[in-house]
Amino acid sequence: MRLDWIVRAVPGAVRTSGFGGDWKTSYGDMAIAVNGSSGSGTYTYSGGLLYGSVNGPVFSGTWAQSAGSGRNCATEFQGNKAWGGFVFTLNPDGRSFSGTWTYCLETIVSGTWDGTRP
Repeated sequence: MRLDWIVRAVPGAVRTSGFGGDWKTSYGDMAIAVNGSSGSGTYTYSGGLLYGSVNGPVFSGTWAQSAGSGRNCATEFQGNKAWGGFVFTLNPDGRSFSGTWTYCLETIVSGTWDGTRP
């Protein structure tokens, strides 16, 4: 599956909407770009990528990384064998979010993923 709509996330970008901009997270520095209801981003842990959609205070979708997750999926996503789902919920202050992540197509939460504005 290829996503042709990928929005380039630029570190240091001006925050344009709820999730857009820079974050310090459980998995390193993160930069998110939002275009309408589509969002994409990068994070420093294992060259991570995010692809998803924004619906109000919720950004959800798929994470993917080149290596280092400790586990590979049976199929690839965006050329990566390490991937899964994520759900981030923006806190009312807009300066932090709380989230969870899963591996591959599993529905069981594998861990938490939280972030704050730098």
